[in-house]
Amino acid sequence: SSGINAEWPLRPGYKHAKWASTIMESKSDSFNKLFKYISGNNKDKQKMDMTSPVNTWYKMKNDSVIEKAVMSFYIPYEYQDNPPIPTDMDVHIYQSRNETVFVRAFGGAFVSKDMYKQEFYNLYAALIRADIDIKKVDVEHPIILEYDAPWALIKRHEVAYRLKQKAKLS
Repeated sequence: SSGINAEWPLRPGYKHAKWASTIMESKSDSFNKLFKYISGNNKDKQKMDMTSPVNTWYKMKNDSVIEKAVMSFYIPYEYQDNPPIPTDMDVHIYQSRNETVFVRAFGGAFVSKDMYKQEFYNLYAALIRADIDIKKVDVEHPIILEYDAPWALIKRHEVAYRLKQKAKLS
């Protein structure tokens, strides 16, 4: 079955969009590089509003070892057609593709790696319970989406898996 589910809303048809992205060495360093980009560290010296979510994409070697991580800020709508060119060599403009995403939302002020891992497991288990063909789900590239400022007392977080490219839900 597909559609909206209480445990994992299915978000079909995410439109392609442009993101400012950097390979993540540390969360704070990556965030700071991207924040400097939207604060005018670009060829046009253009300041842009902070948007949400902050998206972190992972490439996993196995269930617990991260091979690579990329943090991204969504480019505000008014700059989507022609985003300012980054001046930091570590910041790149990335264009996402149209995609379907399975999402699990949860709250919490301070979320640990273990909590994220548990939420990914919860999402995975919910997809299996819903008879989703897990072979069609890109579990090797999980995504964390964060919506609130670091100083917010109550925060919204999401974990997500993409439907594999060209896969269809029946």
